[in-house]
Amino acid sequence: MKPLCVLLQMSVDLIRPEWVGQVTNGTFLELGYYLTSVNLIVLGIVSVSAFFYRRAWCRICPLGALIAIFHRFPPFKWVSVLRLNKVEEKCTKCGICKRVCPTQVTEVYDKKSGDVTTSKCIMCLRCIEMCPYEDALQLKAAGKTVARSRNWLKE
Repeated sequence: MKPLCVLLQMSVDLIRPEWVGQVTNGTFLELGYYLTSVNLIVLGIVSVSAFFYRRAWCRICPLGALIAIFHRFPPFKWVSVLRLNKVEEKCTKCGICKRVCPTQVTEVYDKKSGDVTTSKCIMCLRCIEMCPYEDALQLKAAGKTVARSRNWLKE
């Protein structure tokens, strides 16, 4: 976001172009440090891909990659504190969880029961929030239920 802000500030004359990249005592000025060719290339790629892919930045986000490591590889998977659990008997396969997921995770819908946490899940909990069946989906932290789906169809 910083390269975009610097470019916008330059366009309205809040920053002079000669300030960007200026070196003072061997260090970059704070404003010029962020405007590099790599940042501009990443900004361009993410901006263009946003027209074609939903949540394009989430596909290359460093935080998302770190979350994926903790949910994908066995040593980290065993010590993961947060788990998304599904109860097969209460799930009717309505597909709402699959439709509301911002990262398009389908494992919550596809798996039968138990731990349905996947490496692509960002734990936004939209699936739990929108699930219309009581206790069909549960978020557990260290074995304790923290959040659960509620029957919002009842009056």
